[in-house]
Formats: sequence, C-alpha cells, structure tokens
Amino acid sequence: MLQILAYPDPPVKWPLKRRDNTSVYEPIVAESVNWSRWSDRSRNTKLVLLVANLPQIGGCLMYFVGISPWMLVAGRFVAGT
Repeated sequence: MLQILAYPDPPVKWPLKRRDNTSVYEPIVAESVNWSRWSDRSRNTKLVLLVANLPQIGGCLMYFVGISPWMLVAGRFVAGT
C-alpha cells in the first residue's frame, strides 16, 4: 500500500510580535485612528484623503521621472509598490 506523505502546516505565530512584545499592527491601527480623528474633527474628508495619499503620489512621480536607478528604487520604496 502506497502511503502519501503530507507535510504538516507550519505553526502560525499569531498575532505577530516584535521584540518589545508589542503587536506589529499597533502602529497601523494608531495611524488609522489619527487619520479618522482628523477627518471627524475637520469634516473635510477629501483633504484628509489627499494628504494621506501624497506619499503614494510622490513615489509614483519619482518612479515616473526616473533620472537614475537609485531614484527608481527610492520611488518604489516611497510608493510602496
């Protein structure tokens, strides 16, 4: 009889922890709370979204211009793509 060997699933470390025993997602949650608080207080959601997307737009422009290979790398890093 042929036995099929299956690899066991690797253990999942959830939630992800850093060395100082804080969750990796805490800064993301804190930042989203800051953006939403600013949006609620100012009642100007379009401005908040524009400011939040400025790094993405700037990185895409850096990648588009691409004067040097290092500017391409920096543009990709800033845009997060």
